[in-house]
Amino acid sequence: MNLELERHLLPAFIGLIVVPLILAFLTQTWAENSRGTSRFVRATGLMPVPLLTIILFIISMAQVSQIASTSGIVWILMVLFPTYLLAAALVGKVLRQVFQLPPETGRTIVFSLGTRNSFVVLPLELSMPEAWAAAVVVIVVQSLVELFGMMFYLRWVPKRLLPNT
Repeated sequence: MNLELERHLLPAFIGLIVVPLILAFLTQTWAENSRGTSRFVRATGLMPVPLLTIILFIISMAQVSQIASTSGIVWILMVLFPTYLLAAALVGKVLRQVFQLPPETGRTIVFSLGTRNSFVVLPLELSMPEAWAAAVVVIVVQSLVELFGMMFYLRWVPKRLLPNT
């Protein structure tokens, strides 16, 4: 790994992945021993989606110039990523039928295939040097499509694709 990349990636990995993971573990341990903390943890469990939406909006706005400068890639991605979500849903449906799984398990498969955890690598990509601008655009677009795709999945998968029959 070259020094330039290492200089950007390591602090981002520690600050954005390792430290929050340790804090989450400590909070969970604390919540197991405290009623008030346990209620607080349950209440904050409702916050990730709205906060993620706000953060993605802010990140997208900060990356507008990079997205505009790579518009050729963006249009391809705007077709490719939703196509992937549709294919993942169909593969999940086929797997459910082939293995005769209950609808709930089929839905779990669809959601697992549909999410590629772009939100995990997004902070790391944003810490990359300027030479990696195209990678940042790909991850930002993927994250946005994934977020909106999961919102679509929440309605479509249980009602149309894999209803309780």
